[in-house]
Amino acid sequence: MANLADYIEEHLMRLLELAGGGSIEIQRRDLADMFKCVPSQINYVISTRFTTDRGFLVESRRGEGGYIRIFRVHLDSSSQPSGLVNRMVGDSLSDQEMGDVLFRLRDAGIISKKDELLIKSAVRLQCDDLREKSASLVRARILKAVLLTLLSVRREYDRGE
Repeated sequence: MANLADYIEEHLMRLLELAGGGSIEIQRRDLADMFKCVPSQINYVISTRFTTDRGFLVESRRGEGGYIRIFRVHLDSSSQPSGLVNRMVGDSLSDQEMGDVLFRLRDAGIISKKDELLIKSAVRLQCDDLREKSASLVRARILKAVLLTLLSVRREYDRGE
């Protein structure tokens, strides 16, 4: 069952889709009134669900006439898969960061929900018994290898090879 934060996130994502230009401007108070919650709940959703790691930039101004602007930063899926993957993953990755990378790739239409779930499961299974520092390194290596293979195979398939 979804919670209030999920509903607020869904609403903001829908607004972003409808905006077409990749950005929206909202009033924190208006959104809080709409969802019958306190403005800090809106702040929580924006600070945890609309992060740069997930492909968003957020600009805000408090006070009278204050606003929150949310910008979607689009990925360039036409670039070489290795460049895209190396920029997004790096040399080590927490479980949360992995989730953010996969969310961003799914949100951009580069991977499917099924791909996302399969990758998370496989990577977590391999990192289960490792200490966090080791797990972060192994997680990044596995994620890079899986994504590079998946994106390369898709690219060849799209070209009819």
